[in-house]
Amino acid sequence: KLENAAAPMRALVEVVVDWQRTGIPDVITEAQALELWAAYLPRRDAATVRGLSTKKVKHWLTTVRTEACKPIPGTAASLLTSTGTALRAEDLLAHERTSRGLRIRPVVWDAAVDHALDALDITPDIVGLVGYNAVTAGQYVVARRALQPLAETGNSVAQFNLGVLLATRLDPPELDLARHWYTAAAEAGIVDAQYNLGVLLGTLDPPDLEDARRWYTAAAQAGHPSAQINLGILLANQLDPPELDEAQHWFTTAAESGDTKAQDNLGVLLATALDPPEVDVARRWLTAAAEAGHTDAQYHLGLLLTDLLHPPELDEARRWYTAAANAGHTDAQFNLGILLATQLDPPELDEARRWFTAAASARHIPAQYVLGALLLSRWDPPQLQEARRWFTAAATTGHTDAQYALAGLLTAGLDPPEVAEARQWYTAAAEAGHTNAQYHLGALLITGVNPPELDELREARRWFTAAANAGHTDAQYNLGVLLASVLDPPEFDEARHWFTAAAQAGNIPAQYNLGVVLAAGLDSPEFDEARHWLTAAAEAGHPLAREALERLLGADE
Repeated sequence: KLENAAAPMRALVEVVVDWQRTGIPDVITEAQALELWAAYLPRRDAATVRGLSTKKVKHWLTTVRTEACKPIPGTAASLLTSTGTALRAEDLLAHERTSRGLRIRPVVWDAAVDHALDALDITPDIVGLVGYNAVTAGQYVVARRALQPLAETGNSVAQFNLGVLLATRLDPPELDLARHWYTAAAEAGIVDAQYNLGVLLGTLDPPDLEDARRWYTAAAQAGHPSAQINLGILLANQLDPPELDEAQHWFTTAAESGDTKAQDNLGVLLATALDPPEVDVARRWLTAAAEAGHTDAQYHLGLLLTDLLHPPELDEARRWYTAAANAGHTDAQFNLGILLATQLDPPELDEARRWFTAAASARHIPAQYVLGALLLSRWDPPQLQEARRWFTAAATTGHTDAQYALAGLLTAGLDPPEVAEARQWYTAAAEAGHTNAQYHLGALLITGVNPPELDELREARRWFTAAANAGHTDAQYNLGVLLASVLDPPEFDEARHWFTAAAQAGNIPAQYNLGVVLAAGLDSPEFDEARHWLTAAAEAGHPLAREALERLLGADE
């Protein structure tokens, strides 16, 4: 009947229904309905109402009300019921409009708050209900207007709801004021307020861990499972040193009540934080949560089965990784790909590629890098463009291994090579401290320009030195070559230093070059050292070392 009603009747019914949806249990008076009616009318009818005298509007409203109060044919129900000058709608209509997500007009919210606040001292719970419903409906200004006066009277539920509004609904949040109201409600014994206050204190910058612990403990002792879990997390992960026994106590308390998040956290603590780990007990808790569908637990159980058992239980790990991966857990998708590509014999590369792609497409950066590496080095033939795509995706986020791999692909995998872009990516990784990138950037600077300019030589020296100082033996050797053979004038003492470092680490070309440098017109102690290094290089099969050693020995005779 409402769907087929004329616009004026439909507007009146919607006013009455929305009035009730705000949380006001009282019937709406005709005078109140009249004030709100025009806001619900179509624009043309609303203009008509504004142009009529009050008497004519009341007459029109009376006509509409009378029609709306008539029983629906074949039933005892009507859209509205009238008691004197007050109106009420069927509850079914309120449920129907709410279920369809139909918004209550702001004018009704404002009128409802005004009506409730007029009786604040008599019916404070109605004010609280209207405020709560306004929060739920996203009417935050209205909600605050209702909740704040009630909170200021000491109503602890309103204080809690006002804290929720200020901390989690406003953008930006008003955390200082939220803390004030949460504290008031928490001190009054509202357990949810104690928990929320702990959450707020833990997310401040810097976090107030001492006070957060206090309020989490209060809520945890009252049996709040989320507080028990968060208290365990704080004790295990945020304190220095951690209080693992106390964390285990609270995780266990919540886990034994059947909370799967607690079971997962307890399993992780037992498996990774204790020394020695309690792997069997950890497995039991993770299995309980995993079987209940907790995806993090399914993932962590997979990790335990592959990394902590000897031998690993790969079939069972695959089962749980797959369960979490199918639920969209990107770390599980990535680790499932690793298992399939590197731990099975023979590997299942097609399936690994599928899961790496799923995680990479969801912007899982390590998966993007590993997928690129799989396509480049383990596919036959290599999928160069697809590998480049995924290396680039990870590289642009700052993943240094991806930057290094992308540069290598651009220089060695493409024909012709894209040297300028490769230099860009080597530089990005090198500046972030990637030792191999520093070495290869130095090599690129020498070989990419023929002959290299002085600026390139200086830059190459800089990057070879950075990698050499990190112990990269090829960089030490090439730095020695640059200093001894490329620079003009050469820097033999510095070259000798780096040849020695690389030679002592077993770098055969460095052993040969060090022997040559030491033998070049040096005195007897240097001759003995030269013979030592040339002998080492010759015994390792260096093609020029034996000839150089024979010349040295002949000269010595």
